[in-house]
Amino acid sequence: MARKSDLEQRESECASVEDYLRLVDEAVAEPADPVYARDLLTQAEMQCQFPADYVATAQGHPQGLGDSAYAREWLDQAEEACFEGGEYAAVDRNLHAREWLLRLYSECAGRCEYYSCLQSVAADAAHALSDAELGREIASRIYREHAERLDGEFSATVILAAAVWADLGDVEWTTRLLEKAKTLVQEPLDAATLMQIMERLRRYALPTDQLRSFYGDAGARLTGSRNRLTWAEGIIDFFGDRAWAGEAYDQLQDEFVGDRDRVLFQYSRQHRLNCALTA
Repeated sequence: MARKSDLEQRESECASVEDYLRLVDEAVAEPADPVYARDLLTQAEMQCQFPADYVATAQGHPQGLGDSAYAREWLDQAEEACFEGGEYAAVDRNLHAREWLLRLYSECAGRCEYYSCLQSVAADAAHALSDAELGREIASRIYREHAERLDGEFSATVILAAAVWADLGDVEWTTRLLEKAKTLVQEPLDAATLMQIMERLRRYALPTDQLRSFYGDAGARLTGSRNRLTWAEGIIDFFGDRAWAGEAYDQLQDEFVGDRDRVLFQYSRQHRLNCALTA
């Protein structure tokens, strides 16, 4: 054990919870100085700002001082300090408490008012927890509960499919969600909306065959020449498939009969197909 006088000199240099806890480890080494160790833990407590700080400080009590009740109080404060899934993951790296994490992530997801928040919580669980299987279980629970609340929304169902693929890699569930989305479009689909959805799906790197199937079926629901022209352009933008795009343009050419429309159509066709040829 380092002498107290030596530790006191280093204590003046402490600037974080971690600094104080390193001294605690030395103070409780045999022959231990529990009184000074508790003083150091008090200093560490005063530095706590983030959930992981509270957990690390709490662990100093049962490990070095045998005070598990006091440690539990600090774990409760760690829970109160958590605002995001990533902070629960930071707690997990110190604590590894399965049931505690299951409950906390569920409560965190339940506080989300927007999907982006909920997806962030699920993604943190799926990718950041030290127990990968537990992380996937938590993320799956969050997404399944969300799916039950969608109430037949086309865009939300597609976006959920993308997240399921990105965070869980569940091909079967992703496919089911995309197939379900195809049945949810009751009104004609707008091309701009479809392009936004495709951009999001592409960012999540869904399998190309699923994207092609979804895009082809969605295109069949578009009405209006301009919408279908945008869809044809998207074939090049998203897939670089010149043959498929060429077929789409061939089917559209008779719909553009006015001078301005013909110029628009020809420019789109030449520009997109030539770009695909030189790419």
